[in-house]
Amino acid sequence: MDLLQRCAAVFERLTGCQYRFTLGRKGKLKEIILGFSETDFHHLAGLHKLRDISIARENRQTVFRDILDGRITYRTIEKSVFVDESRLRLETFQFIEDLLDGEQLVFRFNKKVLPYSLIDGEFLLKMGGRDGAQYFFLIHR
Repeated sequence: MDLLQRCAAVFERLTGCQYRFTLGRKGKLKEIILGFSETDFHHLAGLHKLRDISIARENRQTVFRDILDGRITYRTIEKSVFVDESRLRLETFQFIEDLLDGEQLVFRFNKKVLPYSLIDGEFLLKMGGRDGAQYFFLIHR
């Protein structure tokens, strides 16, 4: 099983799970429920960054299923000149369960601090330690 397939297999296990985070600030609590849909894998794995191959534009659920079934492999995405933009995400993503089950912090993402950012996230999830910290932006849906 190659890197892309390992990541898809890990993600498939998560599709039946939810993570609940309870945030507190100024005496008020907010609960965030983190769920996983097959269509989310495309973005989380960085496949949208592979602009020069068709995978970036194809149906996200179909691409996910094709990866699980072995019809799309890491060798397939290596054809993209942008594969390095996706590789770092994949190398981290294969450990997403461990990261989510470990210590994490959730912050409200303040767009005013970074007004020119293209990130459309409401919350920032920081997972892992100082040296190996990984960040995920969460959006409400």
